[in-house]
Amino acid sequence: MQIQAENIRAYSEAYAWWHDPIYLSTAKKITGYLKSFLLSPEGAFYASQDADLVPGQHSAGYFELSDTERRKLGIPRIDQHVYARENGWAINALVVLSTVSDDQHLLADAIRAAEWIIAHRGMPDGGYRHDELELCNGASDGTAFGQRGRWRVGDADDRVAGLTTPRTGDHLREDWRENDRGIDVCAVGAEGIS
Repeated sequence: MQIQAENIRAYSEAYAWWHDPIYLSTAKKITGYLKSFLLSPEGAFYASQDADLVPGQHSAGYFELSDTERRKLGIPRIDQHVYARENGWAINALVVLSTVSDDQHLLADAIRAAEWIIAHRGMPDGGYRHDELELCNGASDGTAFGQRGRWRVGDADDRVAGLTTPRTGDHLREDWRENDRGIDVCAVGAEGIS
């Protein structure tokens, strides 16, 4: 997800600077991949897709085929975990592309993903869980979703101004104050510690 999101953002920004339609077209093609393969029915984004059709077997030849030929052979496994951090990356990319292309559908997709993450990964103190099992706040997920997703969406659209409260930053400062290592330590599930 990080690579696709950063490429969408980079091509979008290149289009904003140089107005070369190839940059906009490339950003939209990458977005098409995200929406076709990594968008959950609920509107949030899945974590990633394996590079290999058969786990452990290098698939260079597979990616040399056309889309139609690849689909006949099958599609590499989609990691259907939904993480706050990865969604922050995708949301940021969609908002940047929406802004430079004036495509309100992309902004709507970003808002839908942000609302899902806030509803399903948000915590009362303003932090964000990495996934549905994590019992504490993930500093990297809270930071990535807050900086890349939540705040970016609020900047782009007044309808979601309520998504831009500074609670995530307050949460991170409090979490780091309580933890002498400056990172968070999370209990996962009822038994494990990571």
